[in-house]
Amino acid sequence: MAGGMIMLRSLLVGFPEIQDTQCGFKLFSKKAARDVFEKIREIHHGFKSIHGSSVTAGFDIELLYVGKKLGYRVKEVPVDWLYVETRRVSPIKDSIEGLFDLIRIKKNIIKGVYN
Repeated sequence: MAGGMIMLRSLLVGFPEIQDTQCGFKLFSKKAARDVFEKIREIHHGFKSIHGSSVTAGFDIELLYVGKKLGYRVKEVPVDWLYVETRRVSPIKDSIEGLFDLIRIKKNIIKGVYN
């Protein structure tokens, strides 16, 4: 699943240099966080209520893409952490959802939504 998502993400959105866009660890400067999340809020007309693990694969990719479009550096660095499984992955559902997220982001790129 991961290899397929990396290939599709690289083809549709970019970031071939980043292996794990889905890593939950993201570090922003205060200004970058304000700029990036304000742009995401603008694009989506606010934020929907998030419960549990309802953030999809597209959220992380779109967040990084917006940051890059706004001129911020996006870099992958190693992180040591202890993984505790809290959510079961549904290979079919999560793969389909991830594909639709990538298509939505690509459509937004073509429409100039991130400019």
